[in-house]
Amino acid sequence: MKNLIKFFSTISVLSVVVISTSNTFASQSINISATLTNQCSVTNTPTLAFGSGSLSSIANAVGGVTVTCAASTPVSWTINGGNNYNSTTSTRAMIDGTGNNKLNYNVYSDLAHAAVITPGTSYPAGTADSTGTTFNVYAQINLNQPVVATSYTDTLTVILQY
Repeated sequence: MKNLIKFFSTISVLSVVVISTSNTFASQSINISATLTNQCSVTNTPTLAFGSGSLSSIANAVGGVTVTCAASTPVSWTINGGNNYNSTTSTRAMIDGTGNNKLNYNVYSDLAHAAVITPGTSYPAGTADSTGTTFNVYAQINLNQPVVATSYTDTLTVILQY
């Protein structure tokens, strides 16, 4: 009887070995990919506009820039010098339609007009998400300059880094 039990044990083991080696497998790769982009956008709210009137009455303006990102994202920003930036005097200028007259101004990150937004300098704006983060931009016209009564414009570009 001892031999019989041993025999069945051996057959059982052989049976398992035979079954596991006789299985064949086929495989096929499945390519899976995903590209996540952290898209952010910038809008001005409202436009930075001095308005109309005498130079002393329109010397200051406040505008905002809203940064919205698809996901919570740390952002920083800068504002370029505009179309008529003078790097020697570090001032921006609006010009009239003829291009002959200019009105010097600058933009600031604070209401006291103490911190000029220097072109190319990065300013942290915190974290932006789908609800949007707004930061104010303050502008001031230099009152000590000869001016001609006309309309003046300039274009600033907000550069967002995220």
